[in-house]
Amino acid sequence: MKLKSQCIKHIQQWMVGLFVVCLSSISIHAASYLMITDLGSSAEMIRRGNIEGFSVGSNAIFENPASLHKVNLLSTSVFSSQIMNEVSYRNVSLAFNSDIGVFGFGYMDAGVDDIIKTKLSGTGENAIVIADGVFSYKNRVIKVGYQNSITETLHIGVNAVGYMNEIHTYKGSGYNLDVGAMYSFSELDVSLFARNLIPTKIEYSDSEDDSYKGEESLPLQVIFSAAYPFGDLDILGQLKFDGVNSLMSGGLDYTPSFLFNMLTLSAGYKEFSVLDNISNTITLGVGLNLWGLSLDYAYEKSDHFEYDANNFASVGFDF
Repeated sequence: MKLKSQCIKHIQQWMVGLFVVCLSSISIHAASYLMITDLGSSAEMIRRGNIEGFSVGSNAIFENPASLHKVNLLSTSVFSSQIMNEVSYRNVSLAFNSDIGVFGFGYMDAGVDDIIKTKLSGTGENAIVIADGVFSYKNRVIKVGYQNSITETLHIGVNAVGYMNEIHTYKGSGYNLDVGAMYSFSELDVSLFARNLIPTKIEYSDSEDDSYKGEESLPLQVIFSAAYPFGDLDILGQLKFDGVNSLMSGGLDYTPSFLFNMLTLSAGYKEFSVLDNISNTITLGVGLNLWGLSLDYAYEKSDHFEYDANNFASVGFDF
């Protein structure tokens, strides 16, 4: 019993140490690489303001890997959407619980096909821009994770992450690590994790130019979030450093007990980076849980001048 208490104490100290190390390391990371995980891992996450760490299925691998402890036996999730009628965004995940912990796998990509390539035709004042074929853009992320529960209230997790990026003839790849922990203080649930904990870069090559070498730094992201229940209402908050800015989010989940916890209504507020600036939006959504089958929908207000809103839907199975 004494050894167990010492172990818990060491893990708690590790959580505090992780937070301090992450904050002290922020200045050495350049946030130049586009993190498609910032778009959201599922409609469940998006509908509550993109607050990470509290998803209940296998899609938690895209957030805090410690939250995989909520997987019962086997869980899978599929998410697909199109942003601004151009960018295709999708992910798929799988997780299973074993005697030694929870193992998870996730694949996510975002891309645009048939982007028109142009060139100048003619010279001087007679030069005009003409189409010269098409090319594609594809951003991919692969995550392999492991989660273990130290006690009923303390959970840790780690992800090995692979990044792949393709733009026309340019290809880039890189690797990193996500580390996280979750702890329950009575009814208060706290999530803390770091994405891209190791200072590494995406290295690029050009299939048309063997001498070309390029690189982008993977941004360190630190996310601290908490959830507290008031009866059927859960109140959630989050502080996130995304590699550029410190961002705040808040969300509400209402799951009426008289409906046997099958329906959840959500609302959220989130801040996000637009280059070096901070913008914000509101989210709304609903989730339906029918004996292991989860159906989620999220609405996100858009500030794009041509598109009033983005709509997201995801489906998951948890056995």
